Amino acid sequence: MRALLKRLFKIERGEGIRALLLFGYIFFVIAALLIIKPVSNALFIKHIGIEHLPMAFMLVAFCSGLFIHFYFKASARWELRKLISVSLSFFIFCLFGFWHLLQVDAHGTVLYYAFYIWVALFGVVAASQFWLLANTVLNAREAKRLFGFIGSGAVSGGIFGGYLATVFADVIGSHNLLLLAGLFLLVCMGFLLALWNSRPVEDIKRGTRKEKKQLKNTRSPHKLIFSSPHLLLITGIIAVSVVIATLADFQYRFLAAEAYNNEDALTAFFGFWQSSLSIVALFIQLFFTSRILNRAGTGVSLLILPVGLFAGVASICLFPVLWSAIVLKVCDGSFKQSVNKAGMELLFLPVPARLKKQVKGFIDVFVDSLATGFAGLLLYLLADLLGLSVVAIGCVMMVLLAAWIYMVIKVKTTYIQTFRQALEKRTLDLEDPAGNYESAELLSYLDQAIDSGNERQLLYVLDFLSDFTNPGLPERLKKIVNQFSGVAQIHVLTIAQNIKTNVLKENAEAFLLSGNAELVVESLNYLFILSGKKSDYLNDYLLKGNKQFYWAAMICAARHAESDASVRGLLLKQTWSGKENNDVDPASVLSKMDALDKKQLAKVIATAKLEHLYPCLELLIKDRAWEVAREAVIQAGYTRSPLFVSRLLDSLGNHKLNRQARKALVKLGSRIIQTIDKRIRDENELQRFKRRLIKVLGHVDSQKSVNILQRYLKLFRNINDVLYGEVVSSLVRLNSGEMKFVFDSKCIKGEVRALIKFWYDLNEVLLQLAKVSKAQSENESLPSRHLLIQALEEKQQLIFKRIFQLLGFYYQIEDIWNAYKGIKSGSKQLKASAIEFLDNLLDTKIRRRLLPLIEVSSRKSLHTFATRFYGKGTKQDLFMVLLQGNDDWLRSCCAYYLINKNEKKYFKEIELLESNPNRIVKETAMLCKGEY
Repeated sequence: MRALLKRLFKIERGEGIRALLLFGYIFFVIAALLIIKPVSNALFIKHIGIEHLPMAFMLVAFCSGLFIHFYFKASARWELRKLISVSLSFFIFCLFGFWHLLQVDAHGTVLYYAFYIWVALFGVVAASQFWLLANTVLNAREAKRLFGFIGSGAVSGGIFGGYLATVFADVIGSHNLLLLAGLFLLVCMGFLLALWNSRPVEDIKRGTRKEKKQLKNTRSPHKLIFSSPHLLLITGIIAVSVVIATLADFQYRFLAAEAYNNEDALTAFFGFWQSSLSIVALFIQLFFTSRILNRAGTGVSLLILPVGLFAGVASICLFPVLWSAIVLKVCDGSFKQSVNKAGMELLFLPVPARLKKQVKGFIDVFVDSLATGFAGLLLYLLADLLGLSVVAIGCVMMVLLAAWIYMVIKVKTTYIQTFRQALEKRTLDLEDPAGNYESAELLSYLDQAIDSGNERQLLYVLDFLSDFTNPGLPERLKKIVNQFSGVAQIHVLTIAQNIKTNVLKENAEAFLLSGNAELVVESLNYLFILSGKKSDYLNDYLLKGNKQFYWAAMICAARHAESDASVRGLLLKQTWSGKENNDVDPASVLSKMDALDKKQLAKVIATAKLEHLYPCLELLIKDRAWEVAREAVIQAGYTRSPLFVSRLLDSLGNHKLNRQARKALVKLGSRIIQTIDKRIRDENELQRFKRRLIKVLGHVDSQKSVNILQRYLKLFRNINDVLYGEVVSSLVRLNSGEMKFVFDSKCIKGEVRALIKFWYDLNEVLLQLAKVSKAQSENESLPSRHLLIQALEEKQQLIFKRIFQLLGFYYQIEDIWNAYKGIKSGSKQLKASAIEFLDNLLDTKIRRRLLPLIEVSSRKSLHTFATRFYGKGTKQDLFMVLLQGNDDWLRSCCAYYLINKNEKKYFKEIELLESNPNRIVKETAMLCKGEY
């Protein structure tokens, strides 16, 4: 039974009970509705008259407005289960009340109007509450998979109730059918309790906490709808569809009333056709709805009904007789409660639960009824006042259908956007970083940071004040230097230099004696600017004989040398030449310096761009003292001179200097790309060095870097996994920056497809390893098998991450990364939302192959997908693929396993691994050779 349900309806393990309970619930609700609806229609038409239907429609709208007021208040106070159970109890009480009044012949115009209005409200409220319940107990992916099966419960209930009304209308009378409907609703109460308790314990606790919190925080539903483009479009679609359905229903009833005169005969006619249409809808629901939703998506599924109605309206316009009205009803009844209903309910999935509970009842009840009332008013104007025929009404419907189709096209965009927002809110904890703040705002934030005493928060705010001018800022800067120390004081002095305020003069003079080298430099630079940039001011500090003052003055001079000729002359005089074109002996310059002097000299050379001293800087890069070499490498980057490229590349291979060398090379920009490309393609270069070179390219913001890295994807995919991974990471870094680059979509998609196929290949290996019998696994070396399994599973996780990294080059990286975080979050609900988002975002070829990797946990089922996607009976030896692949760790694990399993056909291939440059692979191959 379970296998049949899974095959026909895609019901997975753990979903069967909920699916059957939901099926039963909606079955009996719709059965009850289809029993009493023909009764209300027949009573109204025969006792009030078809010409008064527009008035009834308007009264339904008016009464729904009153009803929704009390309903909304109840929904704000009660949890969902209580709201539904109270509603069902009220409906049952009303049914027995109407039955009693009809039994005692309390007939009258008010009763028939009241019964008609009550049935209309019952139909929308009961159905709306069911779908809200379904949205609560199912996540996005379960809903998309199961709504076809669950919706068939509604259609089956329609068939059952309709035929029941047809058969028993003449036998027991129309009035007594109300008792049967009441019993069906009592059964629904039991389904409700079972459904609520069938949820996982964690979901029940979490849902209870959320509902209690939400009950305290409610807003007017119409305000919520107008604040959300997605909800507004849903409301518009529902409103237009109800108006069109009401107009179509009027045409259907009008033509039916002309053909039948007897009340019971008319009840039987309505019941028969309602049930017959339900059979068609059930067929569509069971065999097409889920397939349409999963393959074509929500947008296409929502277009089917308006297109079908267009055909029905056209038939009435051409042939205004009963059979053409039946054609229209067939189109409406076949798709409305099957494909269209499931699609419309899916639109609510990305809406947060809090909003969904507050607005869904309002939309389903009030908007539905208001649209019905509008349709009644429209019918009154068109049919009664203007005397237009059903053909003219059909022309009006054509215009409304065009608006419906337009909104369906637009809602696909908002559907994806709402999922995007839901994922961002659940996966990211984003603070609002700075933007374009007003002066008062910035000063307010600065005051808060000062009062908090949090230096990190203070530095964050200070970053936005570099070019900020405000009369109140200087006093706040003074407060900061008195309250904070170190980095904050240096930061404040930098700002004070930019805004040229003298309020920190006394503080800066005191900081000169602090002993903090950076603080002394910034203080002296600040005082130099206040002096009017007089070179004599710096010269005084150069002659004081204090080494710290001397180098601080030299660095200050270097900063201003380019813009001030007198300062540059002073600087040249102090660098042992006096002129820029004089030859300088680097060795003699450096021979009398200690490490501290050398580091300071490197800063001066780079800051002032003293090219005649670049040979000194080159020697400093090779200095034996690592702290000197590091500083020289950093400063070589600041020169941005191509003269240092070769030396910096050599430093990149030194583990003590590689980080500083990488940053320095990046500062040189795109001019280094061609040189790096040659070194990466050089087969004699070590893998470790190539990896560092690729990382450098990933930090050079240039389209040229992107183009070269994309070429490396194909180059290293089958050669070296470590380099391939570094290429992907470097491209991700470039794609995450502020600059926008052009990526080769064909190349990226090709890589994604290749990675997905490799993931399936690894699953095939895991499946083969899982097939090893218990007796076999005892005879072979278990550690080698377990090690290979672990390596394969880790590789699958890595490939999965890389797939999403690459997808970020073709789609918006924030969307893809939020979806990835949602999948990895551990939350079943969030994972389902992420998958549904991807299902609507990705193109068909990638989506069909990627989503099973996320949703399907069974390796056997994944094997079925692999067979479907890549063909049957493949002769590919997957163990040989691993041995010849690009992952050295997988090679080693695979070789170790095959030797322990005594698979002799692989021995020659394993022997070849002895020449592999990777130490682990080589040693594993030698160990395996010893084994056999």
